[in-house]
Amino acid sequence: MDNPLYNKYFYGWTKQQAEYLRTGKLAQSDISHIAEEIEDMGKNLKRELESRLKILFIHLLK
Repeated sequence: MDNPLYNKYFYGWTKQQAEYLRTGKLAQSDISHIAEEIEDMGKNLKRELESRLKILFIHLLK
């Protein structure tokens, strides 16, 4: 499903998708982009954790 709002106004798309999910309108939800965004969030959080642990270890070694 190609959602023009996803490419033009990401914040609006997120609000719309959250509302669809909260109200159970799964057929209207942009499932493929939602899955992609969740996966990207997980990757970003993992990278951030690794970066912070690296900094922590560097400080501990000093």
